[in-house]
Parts: sequence; C-alpha cells; structure tokens
Amino acid sequence: MIYYYCAQCGQTLMPGLQMCQKCGQIFQHAVPVVEETGENRTEYWPPRAPTTGEQAVRRASNNWNDANPASKASIFAILAIFLIGFAITSQVRYTRSLAQSLPHADSSAYTATTSSQVSPRTPQAAYQPVFQPPSAQLVAKAEVGYNQMRGDRGTTLVITNQNNYAWSNIRVTINPSGGVPFSGRGSTLAAGYVLTVPLSEFTTSTGLRFDANNLKVNNVQISADTPSGPGTITVSAMPEGADAPPPPNIFRTPVANTPDPYGQADTTMPSPTPPQFDSNGNVVTN
Repeated sequence: MIYYYCAQCGQTLMPGLQMCQKCGQIFQHAVPVVEETGENRTEYWPPRAPTTGEQAVRRASNNWNDANPASKASIFAILAIFLIGFAITSQVRYTRSLAQSLPHADSSAYTATTSSQVSPRTPQAAYQPVFQPPSAQLVAKAEVGYNQMRGDRGTTLVITNQNNYAWSNIRVTINPSGGVPFSGRGSTLAAGYVLTVPLSEFTTSTGLRFDANNLKVNNVQISADTPSGPGTITVSAMPEGADAPPPPNIFRTPVANTPDPYGQADTTMPSPTPPQFDSNGNVVTN
C-alpha cells in the first residue's frame, strides 16, 4: 500500500485531493487512488526525487522492516540491559554521595553501625531553635497636657510608668494605627514616675514635626525594655488630670434652701465654729 505525502510540507494526502489542506498547494493531477495490497511504502505528490535525508530514513525504515524478528528481539534486549545498567549505576552514585554527606557515615564501608559506634551529630544552624526573649506587660497612662490659663489644646505628652519596675530605651509613637505616625524616644523612666515630652519633638520618618494646633492625639503606643524583657502597649490619650477624683468639700456643708440677704438661694453654710470654754474649763453654751 502506498501512502502519499505533500512534496512541499509533508502533509498526509488522501486519494482524490486536488490541493494540500495544509499549505494550499494545487496539484496538476489529483492524488491517485491506492490499492490496499502490495508493499507498504511512501511517495511524495507531485512526484519528486527524495532528498539525501529522506533517502537515509527510507533505507533505515526498509532495513528495519526487512530485519529478522530474532534480530529485533536481540536489539530490544540490548537496549533493556543498557537501561537497567544505567539505572543501577545512578542509584549507587546517589547512595554513595548521600552516605558521604552524613557526618556519622563511613564512605568506605556500608555495613550497619551500632549506636555505640555512631558519633553524636552536631545540630545544624537550620535546626537550632531561635531564641525568643521574654516579653513584659507594660502598664502605662498617656495624657495630653493643657494650658488652662490660655485655653490652648494639648502641647505636651505626659506618660506615666504604672509598673513596679523601671523602663529603659523608651520608644513612643503617636497615632500608630491611623494617619501618619509620629515617633519619639526617651532614655529611662523609673516606676511611678512621669515623662513629659513636648509634642513638637515628635516627628515622622520624613522629618515632619507634630503640629499640636492642627493635629489631635488619639492613641499612643509605648515600647520599652524592662528587666523581664521588651514590652509594648497602646493606650488612648486623655486630657491631663481627667481621671483624677474631685476634691472633697471640707469648708462648706449643705443646708436647707434659705435665701440670703440679697434674695439668692444659699445651699451652703460655714462649718461649725470650735467650742468655747470658761475659766473653770466648762463649755460655754449660747
């Protein structure tokens, strides 16, 4: 049986075609109808002389088709032996390189070793646990100082260390989670003491200073080193003294709503006067 291929592009051609379906070449004569009997071979259409490479391929194909089945089996056996030998050699080389990379393995012998013969392995850097310093829980209060005489907005930041241990290497950030954060630093702060920092000393990473007249302090993040390790806390800023209890009224005592001489309701009266004594030591009563 003859199989026809396009002489220009090598596309398989069906009998009766007038044009190649791949490259569009038009044939002067249609592809012949082939008979299904006879020797299997390939031809180009329109007919042309095969090139040197095509002749070599055709000869090799013919030689393989004409070869004895026993010869073909021998060739397959040789290829199989070659592939098996290559796989075994690759496995041995991989095993040997793996054994040499282990610090307790002996590359000259592959006998099993007992636990007493194996030297302890030194843990590699990749498997060493990373040291995590202990963290401390900071307790702090942040207040914005106010000038009550002029009614200005806050111009200073007052930080109180409410822990029972001192802080060192203090880092303070204003509004860390919103807008542009402003940062400042301090040295040390003893337990129970306050740190007063002018807001104008806080700057951004670009050098912009905090403007107390146009910006508001919402929250403050405080980080410091302590004897128990580093610690961080974020607190809401409040006006200075906002959480102080009201002073007790020790000078005036509430009484009934009695008008004063000017017709105004007076709800307080002076505190009682101390008792008076006579010459004999007795309390003088009015």
